Amino acid sequence: EDDDDGLLEDGEVTLDGFREMVEGIGGKGREGVRDLLDGMYALEEHVPYGLAVRACETLTEPSRLKELLRLLLVEERDLVVSRREKDQRKAFRYQFVVGNLVSYGPYGGMRVSLVQNEEMLGTLLNYFAKSDRIPGPVAREAMKICFALFDEAPEQMIEVLKKRPGLVSSFAHHIEHSPVSDFLIRVVSENERNSIGNPIFDPVFGSALAWLAQGKVYHCLSESFSEAASRESSGQSDMQSEERMENSCHSLVGILAKISKAIPFAAKNRNIWYLNLFDDPVPLKDILNAAMDAYIRNEESSALYIALRMLISIWAALFFERQGYGAKKGTGSQIDSSAMENAIRGFFPKLLEILTSSTSGKLGTTRVKIVEFLVACLKAGNERTVNALFKTDFQPAIFDLMCRHPSSSILHNFVSLSMDISFVGRSKICRIPWLKDFGLVRRLIELWRVSRESNSPSSATLQCTLRQIFLSLHEFQHKLEELGMIESIVEMIPRADLEAFDQLWSSDIVQFKLEQEKNLGGARPRRQAMPASASFEASLSELSSSISPPDLETTHSVVIDATSSDLEPHGRIPHSPEATSSWYGTPQTTRAGQGRRQIDQAVFEQPNPS
Repeated sequence: EDDDDGLLEDGEVTLDGFREMVEGIGGKGREGVRDLLDGMYALEEHVPYGLAVRACETLTEPSRLKELLRLLLVEERDLVVSRREKDQRKAFRYQFVVGNLVSYGPYGGMRVSLVQNEEMLGTLLNYFAKSDRIPGPVAREAMKICFALFDEAPEQMIEVLKKRPGLVSSFAHHIEHSPVSDFLIRVVSENERNSIGNPIFDPVFGSALAWLAQGKVYHCLSESFSEAASRESSGQSDMQSEERMENSCHSLVGILAKISKAIPFAAKNRNIWYLNLFDDPVPLKDILNAAMDAYIRNEESSALYIALRMLISIWAALFFERQGYGAKKGTGSQIDSSAMENAIRGFFPKLLEILTSSTSGKLGTTRVKIVEFLVACLKAGNERTVNALFKTDFQPAIFDLMCRHPSSSILHNFVSLSMDISFVGRSKICRIPWLKDFGLVRRLIELWRVSRESNSPSSATLQCTLRQIFLSLHEFQHKLEELGMIESIVEMIPRADLEAFDQLWSSDIVQFKLEQEKNLGGARPRRQAMPASASFEASLSELSSSISPPDLETTHSVVIDATSSDLEPHGRIPHSPEATSSWYGTPQTTRAGQGRRQIDQAVFEQPNPS
């Protein structure tokens, strides 16, 4: 009598009982629908196909379909979960069953009826606009239905969405739920029914662009990020704040990636122009400003880390597009990132200030992410971006950071990568600041001497990084010498430093290079040459004829020593069912298995194992 929360009592539901529920639902109204859902949950979906279709057909009647939506879309303030309830899946059993029934159920007519009924479809979508806080299981199952309906009838779904541009803001308000974030990307994904190469000619894609642009999706996402970053920095952080920042950036990058093929048409389509962040980077600036303010107020904030990771993803896509990889896929190389890079350059001084000043003295993941971001700018940025980066004393900042944190291999990798990019991948705009202005070679040699004299365990990590930098530097020097550009080397590196580097190379580094070029595990095993007169087929035929037919009775397999040098090259074990089982001494009863095993054994005993 205490079970007032509507939870199932302990007990089982038989298939006969469930069949009676389906047949007798006619006069029970809402109670009949709930009983049917409880029966489905109790049976754990182990229902015969015909009976499952019959149940779905019964629930597709309009009044019952509305009841399914009512049970699915509950407000958090109206949701009462018993304190005695330990199984959360059972507490949200109606949402779980309805979500799976509509999305993956065997009766497609249920999805068709729902997507063709604009009133009920509006009820599903407007739930996100009316609710302030949505329980996670409800959001997951509701968005699961939205995905299924969009796949079923994208034209009808996008038309309903276009009539509700305010839903973009509502979705952004609930962006802490990952399915909501993924749905914003799904609406601009290529439609499988569209056989045309470029999605710009797909009417569903065009309508989705209009819906997102009219709803100002980037503005809504940046506002959602800023609100969560402010809460986190003020000490009111919770898991939802971090998820909101993560998913806001995820949706922003995802939408930008999906519209990449349409960017060349931005001049003729205002919706594409708005969604092209390379031309209008204001949302990126807003996110980065909010993230930096949050980190300055509270170094424990994850906002700056998340924002920089988003920008690194955009830089990576831009780099591959500029290298021509995008052209091979049909996107072309027509992205002009000058406006975005101009906006990002304004943050270099603040980022370098954060990098060089820390109240706690710890390195932290955020500062490592700053170095990674600056290296990404060095790799993919245009000449103005690279020049602006070096004018902010980028080189001494990251070099000093490496010296102060000698045991951080992740930081060392990014510092080494920045030098490798400068020596090999870019022009003099990168080499002169490192080699001439900063005096890199002299500083590296001095740091090497100090690390060799130190007994600290962290010095080994630093020495490994310095060796890699020396290898890149030597490769750069060797290429210039091959091109007859020795004068260029002397212009950038003083002769005294060159002589010291050559001496260090011959005494320490060259031995490391030789060790690095060796095979993993040491030298290759010795191989025996096959006699010229011998052939594998002839030897195998001779061996087969010399083996007497085995007895049909059970014969025990021969266990071959796996450590013997008579195995195949590199000690491989023969890959056949019979031979594999024989390693464990398993009795064999078949003539074919025993005969093959004896052949294998005879072959392995020959001087030539191949």
